[in-house]
Amino acid sequence: MKPSIHMKVLGAVLRAQPNVFADPVTFKANLLKRAYPQVAPPPASLQLQAYIAHDQLCGHAVFRLEPQAEATDWHILYIHGGGYVHELIAPHWAIIEQLMRATGSTVTAPIYPLAPEHTYLEAHAFMLDVYRKVLSRTPPERVVFCGDSAGAGFCVALTQACQDARLPLPAHLILFSPWVDVTMPAPEIADIAPKDPLLARPGAVVAGELWAGHDSPLNPAVSPTYGPLAGLPPMDLFVGTNDIVLPDVRTFVQKARTAGGQVGLHEYPEAYHVFMAAAFTPEAQDVYRKIRTILRTETYQIKLDGLTRLVSSPPVRLAALIRDRRQGKGAANLRP
Repeated sequence: MKPSIHMKVLGAVLRAQPNVFADPVTFKANLLKRAYPQVAPPPASLQLQAYIAHDQLCGHAVFRLEPQAEATDWHILYIHGGGYVHELIAPHWAIIEQLMRATGSTVTAPIYPLAPEHTYLEAHAFMLDVYRKVLSRTPPERVVFCGDSAGAGFCVALTQACQDARLPLPAHLILFSPWVDVTMPAPEIADIAPKDPLLARPGAVVAGELWAGHDSPLNPAVSPTYGPLAGLPPMDLFVGTNDIVLPDVRTFVQKARTAGGQVGLHEYPEAYHVFMAAAFTPEAQDVYRKIRTILRTETYQIKLDGLTRLVSSPPVRLAALIRDRRQGKGAANLRP
């Protein structure tokens, strides 16, 4: 599809702001002196559509969201992005809301431990426990792992960890702008970098190193493109051509297909990193339409009442996004 005017305008707005990943020294210094980040609250539109439970597991929060309308039997384990160093923020809730509307699924959204206070070791152990809890309620053939950016890379790494732990694998992986190699080695990234308003390689590489801790960033549990790709569930990857993870995503897809995997790659012209959070854009709407087809939930419909429709409308969402952008929140903080 051709790039929409919505994507072009929003990209221009975002590119007019500084990219916090551009300066790795400042980026790391800010992380090391910070207070631990807080989770953004679910938006009003989502609270009107879902029953939201907030539990604790191993000292970390886990959200469970169930549609107030009749639900399907799908269960999505959603792993948020944020470069493994930033918490779940408003755009992640927007993605979760759209997934629920498209599929009628119940969603589990774990608040996993972040770097630099933690490493992948603690996060992997926590996420395996989260998945075991999901399996206690839902058969694996009705479970989907889905995530954005770092969360999407984590989905792949978690699936590989499930193989090692002899846990049943989920039915499908749905990956948004997946960060599958934290070293970001592809030379083509240099050509894409000026077009990506949300991500820059210098700071992202630092975040990957912090996530790896004392281990190598090439460890498959950190960069799953180097891990075993045979035997993984079917997966669909969604990415924009103005997203600096694109070259490494293409390499990952080639490796997975060579290993015998069933892999769908969906590229969107001039779309930027995790554009799916901008749900009002035609590109994002197309992503969720494709997911309905993938999970065969085309017949699922959710009826929105007047208040929910108002707070969910594209003009209201766009105004909120621009407001948050000016305040240093929202899509500007949608990390890898």
